[in-house]
Formats: sequence, C-alpha cells, structure tokens
Amino acid sequence: MNTAEKIAILGSGCKFDACSCYPAMRQEKSDDRIGDGIGCSITHSATPDGKPVSLFKVLYSNACIFDCKYCPSRSGCSIKKTMFNDSELAGAFMKLYVQNYVEGLFLSSGVIRDADFTMEKMLSSVRMLREKFKYRGYVHLKVMPGASRELVKQAAEVADRLSINVEAPSQSRLAELSDLKDLKIDVLRRQRWMAREGVRAGHSTQFVVGGAGESDQEILKMADWEYREVGLQKAYYSAFTPVCSTPLQGRPQVPVAREVSLYRADFLLRSYKVPLRELQGVFTEDGMLPLGDPKVHLARARFDGPVDINEASREDLLRIPGIGHVSAARLLQMRASEPVTSFEQLHHMGIVLKRARPFLKVNGHAQATLAQFGGEEHA
Repeated sequence: MNTAEKIAILGSGCKFDACSCYPAMRQEKSDDRIGDGIGCSITHSATPDGKPVSLFKVLYSNACIFDCKYCPSRSGCSIKKTMFNDSELAGAFMKLYVQNYVEGLFLSSGVIRDADFTMEKMLSSVRMLREKFKYRGYVHLKVMPGASRELVKQAAEVADRLSINVEAPSQSRLAELSDLKDLKIDVLRRQRWMAREGVRAGHSTQFVVGGAGESDQEILKMADWEYREVGLQKAYYSAFTPVCSTPLQGRPQVPVAREVSLYRADFLLRSYKVPLRELQGVFTEDGMLPLGDPKVHLARARFDGPVDINEASREDLLRIPGIGHVSAARLLQMRASEPVTSFEQLHHMGIVLKRARPFLKVNGHAQATLAQFGGEEHA
C-alpha cells in the first residue's frame, strides 16, 4: 500500500475527532526552521480569533486493541488496517506543508499494541518533523489512554496541544461504550499529568454525545468539573453517528442540534463563567437542554422582566442574549460618564438588538413581553 492510499484510509478514520487550532505561545530564537507556531486527509479549522487554518488530520494507525462499540477501528472490526512508518508520515506532512495545503498537524491513532508502543511511534514521527525538517508549526497530539507519565511528558515537550477523549461523563456510561477502558485510571489520570506539564496551548477532550444514553446535564456536569479540576482548555462534543459493522450500528443517530446546544451551554460555562447551578433551571425533567439557545432560556429563567440598561450589573449584562464581553465592557464604560438613552446607542456598541431588546429597558421603554422574543442567533 502506498502513502497516498494510507492517507486516504487513515485520514477518513480521523474524521470524528473535533479540533481547533490554538496558537503556541513559544518563541523561536533560530532562523534555521520552517513554520510558525501560530497556526494546524486536510480539514478546515480556525484559531480562537476566527482565522481559518487547514490541518493535516490523520491517524498514525487505524488498528486498535480497544473495543469501543461505536468505532470502526475497534478490535475485531473487518475494515482494512494500515499504519504509517515514521518517515512516511513526516515526509507526507512536509510535502503538504511546503505546498501550502496545510498549516499544522493533528495526529491521533488507534492503540496498536499497547498505549506506550503507540505513543512512542507517534512521538518518533513528530520528533522527525521537529529535528530533521526543523518544523516549528502547530502540532496537536492525541495521548493514548493508559500511556505512561514519561511519554505524556515527552508529548508535552514536542506538541503545542494535547488531548485525550473522555467519551462519556462517568465510568458507568463509559462501560456502555467499552468493556476495557477505565475512565479514572486510563483517562482522568492522564489529564492531570497533562495539566501539570503545562502544555503550551493546553489540553482538550471530546464527548460522544448520546452514545451511552447519557443526558446533557450529565455531560455538562462532567465538562464543568474538568474545567475546574484538571485545567481543561476546551471540551468538544460529537453527536453519535452509528457506523455499520459496529455493535451500536442499530442505534439512532443523535441530531446535530443537540451537539450545537451543548456547545452553546459549554460556552456559557467556559467563557462567561456561568455557574453550573445557574443552568439547572434550564434543563428539562429528563436532564436535556431544550430546543433553542441556552442563553435565551437562561435569561428567561433569571429575569422577571426587562432589565434597566443603566442599572444592570456586568453579571446581568452577560446573561442577556446579544451582549458579549466586548459590548458589555463598552456599555459599562459609557455608563460611567453618562446614561444610555436610546437603543441606537446600544446598536453602535455592538449589541445585537434583535436578541437583546426583549430583555432590556431603555429610558423606561421596553418591548411588551419576553415571550415575544423568538430569535435564535448566538451571541
């Protein structure tokens, strides 16, 4: 099998891994290098400020000793198995990089023989990029469940970002997906190690949404714990998709709308620092997020009526749909010198009036009722 055929197979095997590109806060002193740390088969991603980037997102191998019931690479599955060797992967990436097809590397893998053997293979490829080709651009490296402390340390030294997937919000839920993985030992322990190593662009994780019958409330409770306790940079959410020839092929596909709602609720936890307890009133009786934007539901639960724009605290302002960190700061700055007297002023501050107006009172004037609000744009 030639390298192009391997890329086709191993690139396809990585399609369910979500990622984005975070700048590496490192400084290179030498001019004898290629690539910058800002960047990242080819997938389109973005930096936190929205800059588009292209990543060479690929598996080192699609063979795996684990038995994840949703995964086509699981042990015993009949798909065509292959793997790179060190020079193949590094050489293929550099060809794509110098021709400006990609700006960085996202490297994952199935667990080939055991976690350490696989990590050593992946690290060997990344070291070849760093040392032989002098590549200093973005590398996101997956840590294998069960990998040794020393190899996690080495991964933190050569990669800009590390990640390991929790997949499910508890051991009981993970047991629905795999008989072999131990959440606390194989995954959470590695996350604590990654946090202690101070990875340049942090570490991330991913949930398989709906694969184990878990609720949104369970998922967000786990994500919130990870942000607070293991220094997680970002959680990703992937709606369960049944794959033919796997044990879960008969389960229904989870709607993408559920994935979107989780990302929006996660943003409230991660960026707006909304306590999880504040979201409790938003969940339905079965622990699911209702249809629509969680920020709208949160605002409806928090406020009895329109909020006076000149009296609202910063905390209240950030709970109002259509108002973000930047527009809230502009509003508070203006209020310090003179009161806001018109909705037009709010518009010029960058506030999305279509979303915010039903929740606001300006100069004593407000929209008739909050129930009239129906927009679902994301602030």
